[in-house]
Amino acid sequence: MQIPTTTLWIPPDIHAELMYYAWKVDAEVGGLGRLVFDQENNDIFVEELYLIEQEVHQTECTLSAEGTAKLYEELIANDEADKIGQLSLWWHSHKNMQAKFSTTDDECMRTWPGQYVVSLVVNRKGEMTASLTTKSPILVVGEIDVEVNWLDPYNVDFLEKDVEAKVSIVKPKYNTTPIKKKQEQLTSETKKTHNMTDAEWVDEEVKEWASMGYTVSHGYDKWDDWDTVNAQLEAEERKYWKEMGK
Repeated sequence: MQIPTTTLWIPPDIHAELMYYAWKVDAEVGGLGRLVFDQENNDIFVEELYLIEQEVHQTECTLSAEGTAKLYEELIANDEADKIGQLSLWWHSHKNMQAKFSTTDDECMRTWPGQYVVSLVVNRKGEMTASLTTKSPILVVGEIDVEVNWLDPYNVDFLEKDVEAKVSIVKPKYNTTPIKKKQEQLTSETKKTHNMTDAEWVDEEVKEWASMGYTVSHGYDKWDDWDTVNAQLEAEERKYWKEMGK
């Protein structure tokens, strides 16, 4: 059975709010958030953030019961009492420290009132960690993925129309597959995946160009020769594109 994954999705404007709070307050700061759950895709979406009255320190922020009560009163007064049941996000910043939950955070999640809570910690670097804690039928705490949904800005309708009206994607005139393949192979991640030595990696590059009908001469014994070979490869790439343009 494939284990489903869960992602906490944050719109760009709400992400900007989180970063503003993290940078504006020269200490930890936190609040609540309104969530919507997508049961079909097993994902969670942040809809709104709320800053609560609190006392903060460099390594701690305590949301006051009075501040939470005030938020409830404001929602009720604005005829938004239905949002109270959706306030299941607890967020806070760690300023310049790692965006990881502390033992104090863990205890807060375990003792949180209600059957579940989604927790989010951020820092000024933009790093984020999210967790889901449920208490029914038993206590379960686990980290979940967290991502900024860059395709969901507040003015997405305007931006979509703007792109449709002004942007045309042009298909390449020539077959760029060989070059793209070469670029992919040049990444260090791919290199590590194949567990190649430096010399073996250069050999693979030379073989790739040879398969396209080019000959790259080399006579290296160590990694220091890579710059020379790489320059030859770049020259062959320019030659390739020149011939493709004929």
